[in-house]
Amino acid sequence: MKPFNYIILFSALLTFNFALAQDKIFTTDGAKIEGKVLEVGIAEIKYKKKDNPDGPTYSMEMSKLLLIEYANGKFDTFNTSREKSKGILPDSLFKRNAIYFNPLPLLYSQIDLGYKHIFAEGTMGFSTNGVYNLEEAYIFNSNSKYLKWSGNVLFHVIPTGQRKIMYEVAIGPSMGQVFAYRYISYLSSTQPNTYLSSRVEESINYIGADLRNAIVVSPVSYFSFSIGLDVGMRRYFLSYRNNKSYSFSELDAYVRPRLDLAFKF
Repeated sequence: MKPFNYIILFSALLTFNFALAQDKIFTTDGAKIEGKVLEVGIAEIKYKKKDNPDGPTYSMEMSKLLLIEYANGKFDTFNTSREKSKGILPDSLFKRNAIYFNPLPLLYSQIDLGYKHIFAEGTMGFSTNGVYNLEEAYIFNSNSKYLKWSGNVLFHVIPTGQRKIMYEVAIGPSMGQVFAYRYISYLSSTQPNTYLSSRVEESINYIGADLRNAIVVSPVSYFSFSIGLDVGMRRYFLSYRNNKSYSFSELDAYVRPRLDLAFKF
């Protein structure tokens, strides 16, 4: 599948989610009502229920209303509380799961996808992230290595809590494999005291650690985007050359920008 097709697929998922969405009414006693909000007045709201869209029109006093999450992901809050004054989303509103896609590596023929889960309190979570290289295209350091595949598991801390604009930091282990070209010198068998060199190809495994800092913006409940930076350290420990394995140790650091587009549910 071409990189552009992944963008089309991601957009289709968002459109499908929008088509199935309903307005959600949250009350002060913890109830949730799905349907279509028809009118938001000064003293009450009017709505239709999801399970009977052609049935009677219901009304609810504003004093019983906590918030309305509309089908397009936007929301209105009522009955001002301490959490609202701080801009923190109620636990019943924010989505705890997300599938995210970083389009920047497509410039280097890489696919970067991940999954994230936020725990109930909204200040911690975890994610897993995978990158796969479709071509031998991305040279990321002076040793002429390029990433073949990588994966990580990150533990997230969100000190701001769940807001429309959040800051988060994450750290965790990573592993993967790179492809490299090396030049090996050897003594010529035909020319005395002469050293020759040849280029060899090898695959190298590594383990490491990743640190991620990001600003997350959630304009609607089911979609967010984040701008961040990954900083990592890799330790290479095993290479494969000419169908043989070789043990060695080498360190490598990297910095990679991120622009994650997340579909939340």
